[in-house]
Amino acid sequence: MAAVELYDRTADREERRNVAPEQQRQVERMMAELAQWIEAQKRIRAVLGRGVSSTLDQQTLDQLRSLGYLGGTTQ
Repeated sequence: MAAVELYDRTADREERRNVAPEQQRQVERMMAELAQWIEAQKRIRAVLGRGVSSTLDQQTLDQLRSLGYLGGTTQ
């Protein structure tokens, strides 16, 4: 697993100082909440299914990519 990073965005807007080593309780709490959320998503997916695929036109894909919602290449 990659190293966990945590930043105080109020005091460190540029995210230069990782405070995770000194905020272990906060990191553990946040990781536990994330794990619970992931498990909830798995349960929801099991009930609802994976969903359907849709085809987006090239203009929409280009707009989404320009806004940072898509990366890489399209298939």
